[in-house]
Amino acid sequence: MWAGEGRDHSALEAFYDDLGDERLGRLEAISLDMGGAYKSATDAKAPHVTQCVDPFHLVKLANEALDQARRAAWNAERRTSPVRPRPCGRPRKDAPAPPRNDTRWIKHTRWALLKDPGNLKPSQLDVLHELRASRSVLYRCWQLKEGIRDLYRLRPADAAEHLNRHVGLYLPGAMTNNGFDWSLLAGNDHQCGAAALKTQHVSVNVDPSDRYVQSVPGSDKHRLRPDESGYDNLVLAGDWTDCGMNAGCIEAAVMSGFEAANALLGRGRFYRIRGYWLP
Repeated sequence: MWAGEGRDHSALEAFYDDLGDERLGRLEAISLDMGGAYKSATDAKAPHVTQCVDPFHLVKLANEALDQARRAAWNAERRTSPVRPRPCGRPRKDAPAPPRNDTRWIKHTRWALLKDPGNLKPSQLDVLHELRASRSVLYRCWQLKEGIRDLYRLRPADAAEHLNRHVGLYLPGAMTNNGFDWSLLAGNDHQCGAAALKTQHVSVNVDPSDRYVQSVPGSDKHRLRPDESGYDNLVLAGDWTDCGMNAGCIEAAVMSGFEAANALLGRGRFYRIRGYWLP
């Protein structure tokens, strides 16, 4: 066990330094939270190690997205359902039960949706059953969230079976009548089918820099021009394209947008783009 003060990259770098080169070389994988400082320290000190996001923080992100969907459903119901006035006084014992307030019911689905299924009360299970029976979008969101939790419980030997049974939630176009379409996987050394799964590299892009196209040396050749999508009815725009200013900035995004517009209008690539440098 090792403990150190601080939460910045230097704290984790001190741990790697204490390990030494020999023990550091034996590391294969490390579980991290999603702090950028820990990732940068691992990139610098142990670039060969596979970085894994810990399940707590990843499921927490999924729960936050699910709760946003619940709030949206609640607000939508509030806008469409009439406001029923509360009855005055105590109702009679033989009075019929008042109709359910659907707005309030959706609001109180929160814990049924967020808790681990193994910890649900019977009443909360009833909520999930009703959401499923009504084909609610909230049940679909719950399925996707629990699918992420299940991934951390999988053994490597069960990965192929899990794809066949559950990947349709995320990639419905990858399913056939017999399960997952294994021909879609491209493996190393010409591996095909389920055997290609062992050669796959999976990256969970959660850090902001992971979701951004950076301008590393030699990467320009991999960028597509705004008019090079390969489809007659599709143009590209954004600072990730080959627009002449291949860097992450608003100027590159605007220049790319101009080039995309010129392509749509049948004009020259650099038409009316002032200041464009031409060799």
